[in-house]
Amino acid sequence: DPAIGILSGVGRAHLGGFGSEAAIAAEKAALIDAVAKNAGTAIVNVDAEVIAEEIAGRRAAGGSIVTYGDAGAADRRLLDRSVRSGGGQTIELGDFTGDVGLDGRHNAINAIAVVELARRLGVADADIARRLAELEPPPMRFVRHVVNGIEVVDDTYNANPESMRASLETFAEISTTATRRIAVLGGMRELGTRSASLHEAVGAVAANVSDEIVLVGGDDVAAIGRGARNAGFEGGLHQVVDGDAAATLLAEHVAAGDAILFKGSRAVGLDKVVVSILENWEARG
Repeated sequence: DPAIGILSGVGRAHLGGFGSEAAIAAEKAALIDAVAKNAGTAIVNVDAEVIAEEIAGRRAAGGSIVTYGDAGAADRRLLDRSVRSGGGQTIELGDFTGDVGLDGRHNAINAIAVVELARRLGVADADIARRLAELEPPPMRFVRHVVNGIEVVDDTYNANPESMRASLETFAEISTTATRRIAVLGGMRELGTRSASLHEAVGAVAANVSDEIVLVGGDDVAAIGRGARNAGFEGGLHQVVDGDAAATLLAEHVAAGDAILFKGSRAVGLDKVVVSILENWEARG
């Protein structure tokens, strides 16, 4: 039975099934209850306001909860971070400073939970710092490939509104020297009646970090395009029906100096487009 648990966030994945963010928060808060049964400690991200009520009631009942995140009310906060030119970042938490081998502010926030957990398990700060610095992303989780003058970022494992925003914002951070930034985006699944508006919101983020956008799919990605245009995006906006069509378009369109992000739900199959583009550019020698 768990004595320590991490609730890393409350997002809007599976919103169609649960019906509301409050229902998602209530379900995830069951982890806090499981830990409390063993007089343990729950380490909880509080950046989603909807989790606050769940935490308040359990703390009032005597539950041991450590909160973390960007939220001002969090017990443990990210005080500062800097992006490293070779990849990864340096984070400062007040009583802990170190490198994290993964890109993105969201991973800096995740590192707070890692530090809290490891300390409770008796791991020395020097060992925590060493392991965080050695981290590498698993396949299809913002993996960066540089091939013959282009950078391909494979973040194709899956997608929801929060991970889409995190991926696009991280792409903006790591592609500042690119000649052109291309976001290749697929749709998100299981969002219910809010699907269109949530896709439009992704488009607004993409508009601020991309020079061109390639949309792969149907009505859902059309909403991303609509959101981008409504946010003032004036760059190239292309929509294709599937991964094969995306691979064909990109094979003719990508040029040296480009940085290309691939992000969408797994069902879209953008991982296969990544493989196609990498093979195409490796063959060019």
